[in-house]
Amino acid sequence: MTLQTVLLFLGGVLYGMVVGFLGQKIIHSTAVKAAPRNDKEAQKMARKIMGRWWLKLGIDALALFVLFRVVPMMLGAALGIYVMQKVFIFKAIKKQG
Repeated sequence: MTLQTVLLFLGGVLYGMVVGFLGQKIIHSTAVKAAPRNDKEAQKMARKIMGRWWLKLGIDALALFVLFRVVPMMLGAALGIYVMQKVFIFKAIKKQG
């Protein structure tokens, strides 16, 4: 493993963390609204969250597709996206508990 490979991997991790952070903020901006008062509001909120989830998935896929020829960077980006997803899940669990 060369220094260049390690640097590409670390750059990919940083890139993935930024992409993951932005994706989670997109979802979080909808999910933090007040609890729905009726079934119609609940369905509307669920559709909005699902739409944002698909948008986040598309952004993640595009971010990885851009790097498909630079394998160490792509693997680092995938790891960064995954880590940011887990960080936000742990933060949400910690807030509730």
